[in-house]
Amino acid sequence: MRKTILCGLFLFLTATGFTQHAHLPFVEKSSIKWAAYANDTFRFTELNLNLFLRDQLVNNKIEARLTDYDHNTQIKVTVDSVKERISPNKILKVIDSTGNVVDEMVAAQNQLYDDRYFNPFTNNLVDIQQAIFVEDGRLRSHIAWVSPMYFVVTSMGMELGISNAFQTAFNSNPTIKKKWKKKALYLGKSSKKYMLNLLTAGTPLLKPMYGKNLLEAIWPYLGKKDMLLQDPSSLTMLSIKDISMFLLDSSVVEVPVYNEKGAIIEYKKTDLKDIPIPLTNVPFVMLEQEWFYISSHNKIYSNILSIECWSNKTHQGKVDELPSPFLKIIQAK
Repeated sequence: MRKTILCGLFLFLTATGFTQHAHLPFVEKSSIKWAAYANDTFRFTELNLNLFLRDQLVNNKIEARLTDYDHNTQIKVTVDSVKERISPNKILKVIDSTGNVVDEMVAAQNQLYDDRYFNPFTNNLVDIQQAIFVEDGRLRSHIAWVSPMYFVVTSMGMELGISNAFQTAFNSNPTIKKKWKKKALYLGKSSKKYMLNLLTAGTPLLKPMYGKNLLEAIWPYLGKKDMLLQDPSSLTMLSIKDISMFLLDSSVVEVPVYNEKGAIIEYKKTDLKDIPIPLTNVPFVMLEQEWFYISSHNKIYSNILSIECWSNKTHQGKVDELPSPFLKIIQAK
């Protein structure tokens, strides 16, 4: 039975964002109508990818690099240089209660397997550099590379947080060959939240298509036969004609009518189902993805299965404090 990926940490998307990345040249193709960064961290329960990639590096089966300070240049690294990055010289200073160094000890025999750096939180945590894009009317995913994460501990024993041990699984081609997929390791599924408003730590755009967000970019294609529409609350399948404001609120309200001077002259009763969905007011979507690792080519691929749209519903003029799903867009295989 396939397990669901446990999501460990939602990171707001990286600031390297607005310059074209060397591993994402394909977004310039005319067939791609919209593209954005969607970098995040994942925990795959079907395979501990963090440990697997460390093993692969130790056995010289994969190439590893680190991004230089210019955020674009990548420097090839070795097993020894990765170990040195995690714990320089393997030495940990011992301090007393007054803060004085009283001794030194070996921090780790092998930094790539020490639970000081790969503790229960980081041991199976990976950071994935992902781009999502609209092509042929579908929202697709491309994985530029993946990084095993480790816990940063200074030589004085101070814990600073998490960082990437190295980068690998480099890929600049978003197309997966069917013969590769047959031999791929299945990693599982994930459900992740992505903000749509750039001003609230949203997805940095690579190809904005007139400034549209993810939902606005995919909306014109919802009538395609391979796009299934569902009401998440009832699991009822919907037609394209059903997609209107009634999904958010079916109540009748009184809308003011103004004269040329801007004064209200009357109130007209309007059913909210006749008003188009305000896509710019949808705060976030949940992307459901399935993941694969091609061991022979050291690449990761992902299919976006569905896009669940969330918003704050309105009941009799009052807006709910918490958002809830109002539409699920299922991308049929």
